[in-house]
Amino acid sequence: IIDRPELKRALRIARQPSVTQYVALLGARQMGKTTQLFRMMDLLRHTCACVFIDLSVLRAQDARACFRFVALRLLSELRALWGESLALPETHQIESAVEFLRLLREVAAAVPVPRIVLLVDEVGALSPEVSDSFFNTLRTVFTQGRGVSGPLAKYLCVFSGAVDLYALTSGSNSPLNICEKLYLSDLELADVRRIVGHFAHLGVAVEEQVAEQVYIWTHGHPYLTMRLCALMEQAELERIGLAEVDAAAEQMLVEDDNIRHII
Repeated sequence: IIDRPELKRALRIARQPSVTQYVALLGARQMGKTTQLFRMMDLLRHTCACVFIDLSVLRAQDARACFRFVALRLLSELRALWGESLALPETHQIESAVEFLRLLREVAAAVPVPRIVLLVDEVGALSPEVSDSFFNTLRTVFTQGRGVSGPLAKYLCVFSGAVDLYALTSGSNSPLNICEKLYLSDLELADVRRIVGHFAHLGVAVEEQVAEQVYIWTHGHPYLTMRLCALMEQAELERIGLAEVDAAAEQMLVEDDNIRHII
């Protein structure tokens, strides 16, 4: 895991005494957004109740299904943390945004932590109508909870996405213009050196300038960097030099699922 600068900023926001903004983690496909969400959960788990919500399962679903799914994820994760000792409401009563907000209030009042972090991935999966309803409801959570000590003040939402999330967070009429936008950048050369350095733990000798050669091919793109190293690891090489890096790069150019998807 490479802790990116954007992660540090998100953690600072999550650890503030009060929620003054939500967080939008923006990046193209395979930039490591989901990995950063899981890393954030791991680093906050001792002080916050963290719930990961993957919206990709809601393609072609209506708003009611969306509210119920998110409520179910929230309740199931909280029950996993505290068990039956935590008195939580039921999800079958949720028919609209009003019932969903009521559930969020009841949940926040019952949970014995100061912060509930909802990490919402794949925001572009929702249809335009469902997206408007759902994200405007989360905006209501923010506006009603901001600056007060009520239950909704406990919630912090961290969103992950690409073009769709940028549209949701930009402009005066956008539902999520309450977010601090964090643009996930490529890895630095030092990060690539750290990744390549793990070959030593596998007993693989690595020649000088290998990390630099990987960086020349990938420019620090997270997926390309990780995939290039994975191919060399799968080849069970005893020694890696510049020729082996070039061969792995050529192999990716011949056939790679993600590159094919992008093309």
